[in-house]
Amino acid sequence: MKIIKNIRLHIDTSQTDKTVVALYDGNTCIHQKVSDQNHHSQVILPLIETCLAEKNCSLKDIATITVSLDSGSYIGRRVGLAIAKTLGVMLHISVNGKPAESTIVIPYEKDLFR
Repeated sequence: MKIIKNIRLHIDTSQTDKTVVALYDGNTCIHQKVSDQNHHSQVILPLIETCLAEKNCSLKDIATITVSLDSGSYIGRRVGLAIAKTLGVMLHISVNGKPAESTIVIPYEKDLFR
């Protein structure tokens, strides 16, 4: 029987030109990033798969998920949170310390383009 690892998946889609995925197990961190303009939804799942393969583990080994929500692209943060919450519900794990089914608020800055 395979021993399940205690891994934290971190997703950062807050920047419009970069998507970052990282896996932490307490000792090491493996991360992947793609620099591509506004393509978070297209690159994030392949990045997660690549990190998991590098760490020789599977989705079942993920114990918790965190997402960067404090600042940056509002739409980008929504994409990252939607993927995190979907994985959280599917795997029955927490997202940003809350049950995946609960509401997680994304801070919204006032119109920055005025």
